[in-house]
Amino acid sequence: MPDWHLDKGFKELCKLAVWANRFTPLVALDNEALQAYKRSALPGLSPLHNGITLEISGTEKLFQGESNLTAKIEEAFARRNCRVRMAIAPAFGASWALSRYAGSKVVSISSQADLKGALAPLPAAALRIDHRTVLSLKEVGIETIGGVLALPFKTLLRRFGAELLSRLDAALGHSSEALHYIKPRLPFSACKRFNSPLITQESLLAVILELLCRVLQLLSVQNRKAHRFVIEAERVNLDCSRSVITKEASLYKASKKAAHIKSVLLPFVESIQAAQGIYAVRVTARNTLQVHAAQGEIGGGQTDNYELFDELLNHFTTRLGGQNLRKILLKASFLPERAFDFAELHAKQDSAPDLGRYPSSDRPSFLFGTPQSISAIAMLPDRPPSLITWRGQRLKLLSGFGPERIGEEWWLAVVGGDVSVTQRDYFKVQDQSGRWLWIFRDLVSMQWFVHGMWV
Repeated sequence: MPDWHLDKGFKELCKLAVWANRFTPLVALDNEALQAYKRSALPGLSPLHNGITLEISGTEKLFQGESNLTAKIEEAFARRNCRVRMAIAPAFGASWALSRYAGSKVVSISSQADLKGALAPLPAAALRIDHRTVLSLKEVGIETIGGVLALPFKTLLRRFGAELLSRLDAALGHSSEALHYIKPRLPFSACKRFNSPLITQESLLAVILELLCRVLQLLSVQNRKAHRFVIEAERVNLDCSRSVITKEASLYKASKKAAHIKSVLLPFVESIQAAQGIYAVRVTARNTLQVHAAQGEIGGGQTDNYELFDELLNHFTTRLGGQNLRKILLKASFLPERAFDFAELHAKQDSAPDLGRYPSSDRPSFLFGTPQSISAIAMLPDRPPSLITWRGQRLKLLSGFGPERIGEEWWLAVVGGDVSVTQRDYFKVQDQSGRWLWIFRDLVSMQWFVHGMWV
């Protein structure tokens, strides 16, 4: 029994049960613990239920007997800083009682006929009955399982109810008890070893793609897809020692398309050099998730576009690194340079902006980070200029539209202590080369700027 309380360490207990699968494929937690977890009642559960049940029928032969098996289990748990008390018995109820109340680190009962004698000196609470039944038994002078066994079954049923008889039968092996065995999730992995090392890039590529197909098939069978793929190749170094080359590819969006995943991973595969000899290759899919059917659209055009965009981002992520990619998040501001911000690719927007408040006016495809100063000649204040000088070059403007007045949020200026509020008149103008520019006049300083262009 690990030294923790279930309300704080239930998940750790589950992990420990999965880890214990190395001794037997059938590992279970107490039914009481599972039911309490489902009802969110773990804090009120007795710490006696923080145990693990291992079904070792037939498994002990692999460890040359029960004594060797219990020694290995005790040693393995000690390495994980866990103190254990173990009991081996033909019935689950008996092993539960002996492991909690016998007082020995290891108890082994091989025959069902020996169960009565082993259980008799244990307290009645070892039968896993409720506290009220224990008190009722104590009122009539019964404190041990031996005392319970001394009474006729009809008397027990009439005075203490059916639960006591049910627990007694389970402890003596007269009835079976259903256990909920933990099913560990098997890794989505495929491996291949070679007697003679691979020394050509073509053969290594063929093997990795073959293993990748096997992993994708495992994912497909369970209707899952993966965010991350790991390729491991064991090679021989110049000093005859062996080392493992690890290549890891993380996708922006998990995909179940085999052709797409192969194309994404191909650069990683090609970067593994086989000249020194590869003795083993393993391909593993990690961070898997369930595939859910998506609601399609008539014609499927929009959905297909989203999938193609995700596939493009997968290529960018694996080749450039997800940390080097940025996306634009909308912000609530009227000024163009404040209406967005750059964030990491996987960052989430705190709250969805009201797109209805955003202007539907034409906006340039390219926006300068800082508006660039220009000189302009305008005949009228509310008309676009006819001539501007930008970057030392005089540009004649052929046509223009505007003005569109855009102002800073006045409440932000007040909070910031600024006495003036930014006001701009924007114009869309075309220069003599046919290029369209987005320019504005600052109504406070009356200076002109180029803010963007259509490219």
